[in-house]
Amino acid sequence: MPTKEQSMKWIRTQIPTLIGVVAGGILGYLYYLQYGCTTDACPITANPYKTTALFGIMGGLLGSSFQTKKKDEK
Repeated sequence: MPTKEQSMKWIRTQIPTLIGVVAGGILGYLYYLQYGCTTDACPITANPYKTTALFGIMGGLLGSSFQTKKKDEK
C-alpha cells in the first residue's frame, strides 16, 4: 500500500491531466450550449453529458502531454 507521501507525489504529477480534464469538460459543455443539436441527428452534440465527457477526455489527453518525466535520482 502506498504511503501518503507517495500518493501526494503521484497526484502532483497528474495535475496537468486533471486540469485538462476539467478545462475540457467546461469547454465541452459550453460547446454544447453554443452549437449543440436539439435533434438526434448529431449523436455526440445532442447530449450534454456525451459532449462534456468527450471534451473532458480530449482535454485530459492534451494535458497529459505536458507532463514532465524526471529521471530517478540515485
